[in-house]
Amino acid sequence: YLAPVCIVTSFLLFTFVFPAGRYPLSHAQTFLLLLPAALTAAMIMMPQVTVRHIFSPASGEKFIVFGPGYAFYFCFIISYFGWGFFRLGR
Repeated sequence: YLAPVCIVTSFLLFTFVFPAGRYPLSHAQTFLLLLPAALTAAMIMMPQVTVRHIFSPASGEKFIVFGPGYAFYFCFIISYFGWGFFRLGR
């Protein structure tokens, strides 16, 4: 769950550089972009916040019980990807 946070954050930062080739954001703006990613990453590392349980039966598929932080995680991923694709599309 940590890898998608890094991927979507890198993708969004890439959209600020491409195609101009320069990074237009100040340090404060970059901090504000990275803050939700850092909070999401910290939340993922806390036990039972994003994923509460994983049941793995002897045969069949795993069953994942999501925790209370999964909604924030999901919204973060969708928002950053959506923002990135919006920036690339305009």
